[in-house]
Amino acid sequence: MGATENLDLQKVMGYPLGLVPWAPVSLDGFPIKTNKAVLMHKLDDTSALKSPTIDQEHIHIIDGNAVYHALHVLDLPGTFGELANRIFCALPKVASVHFLTDNY
Repeated sequence: MGATENLDLQKVMGYPLGLVPWAPVSLDGFPIKTNKAVLMHKLDDTSALKSPTIDQEHIHIIDGNAVYHALHVLDLPGTFGELANRIFCALPKVASVHFLTDNY
């Protein structure tokens, strides 16, 4: 083999040769548990886009279950009224907000 052919073979063998990429799964096909937040932070650091400003003319859709589950367990209000007040005070101050939840 020539030097060029050997280099090409090394390059080809650097990629996984299987039905699925090896990075996200183990040899038996089960997902490998990783800290996906690391990738999110790297993408966020390299992104030129920043959080959008709140525009009064847009409709805002809020996932109520995500808001509820984001609350800290040790800091939950004692009554439903206090919980509702805390959540609705955190909503954006815009003309139209759709607060959606579903039942589990």
